[in-house]
Amino acid sequence: MTKIKMNKREMMVEAHQMAKQMVGDYSARLALALRSLWTAAKKGVAKVMKAIESLTGSEKQIAWAKEIVTSNLEALQREIEYQKGRSDCCFFVVISKLEKAASELKESSYTAKWWIEHQNLANAYIHKIMGR
Repeated sequence: MTKIKMNKREMMVEAHQMAKQMVGDYSARLALALRSLWTAAKKGVAKVMKAIESLTGSEKQIAWAKEIVTSNLEALQREIEYQKGRSDCCFFVVISKLEKAASELKESSYTAKWWIEHQNLANAYIHKIMGR
């Protein structure tokens, strides 16, 4: 749904897209969409920071693992955004599976060594979900 880092413009564009799909007064729909995006963005960043702060290993391993965690989450987010642009009949299922995978990564508490050994985890998730 939301990126790890989302600027104000991207958040407004996403909120307008969400509001167009809702029913009722547009300003109320937009306010609701913005509120939900802001809450999700704060939770997402908090989860990522918690996962990154809990990394254990050498300083070099932790620095490398931070980059890996961030790039994995961004790869999943790019795939989610790509799937949202499609109009296939089952894209909602795919998006929910991708968002679940991103959520699992955010809540993980693995060591830096584990992340280094599994640095292509997002691609594995994407290939499994998409059947590639």
